[in-house]
Amino acid sequence: MYKGHIFHLGDIPFFYSISEENKSDFACAPDLIKGMKPKITAVFIDGGYDSFGIHADIHNIFHARPIIDYRENAVTHDDGKVDRIDHWINKLWKNGGSVHDTIEKKHEFIYKQGRYEQVGMYFRTLNLNDPTFDLLYSRRGDCERTHNNIKSIVKFEVRNVRTDSKKHYVLVNFVIYQILLLGHLQNKIVPVQQLAQYF
Repeated sequence: MYKGHIFHLGDIPFFYSISEENKSDFACAPDLIKGMKPKITAVFIDGGYDSFGIHADIHNIFHARPIIDYRENAVTHDDGKVDRIDHWINKLWKNGGSVHDTIEKKHEFIYKQGRYEQVGMYFRTLNLNDPTFDLLYSRRGDCERTHNNIKSIVKFEVRNVRTDSKKHYVLVNFVIYQILLLGHLQNKIVPVQQLAQYF
């Protein structure tokens, strides 16, 4: 069995990755994240991707806030607090960091110094302490609606498909869906995912 991982911007799916069922979701995230670099302010992801590394990668690559559903047992970490980040910047001052930089530059600096987990701790702690997080994360419902729409239009079922062809079969279906949306975008048809007239 396989799992698909989709990166989309609004209604438009941009990038797709496939993995075997037993591979963890967050092991697939770096490929998805590095595939595209759009200008965005936040990235919404389900709890399967909740790791410090993914929080840090999202911020470092997109310069966006990671809005990732956290586990029930998630806790804040002291290393994710600004004073601990400043502590490490002071320790690494010879490498060019400054505690007087903006928090963005501090994150960028400690990420480059290999302390990416600390950046991830900062953003998970930010989410845990944000009283509006549930409201923010509710926007991820749009992602699920998009995924359900994709599955209702194109077929991702790979039973009875040769093993060495499965990934290609799924990729072709994903590209077909993108082509359908491109036709709508070019013809200014809204909503862009309204594909009922084709069936």
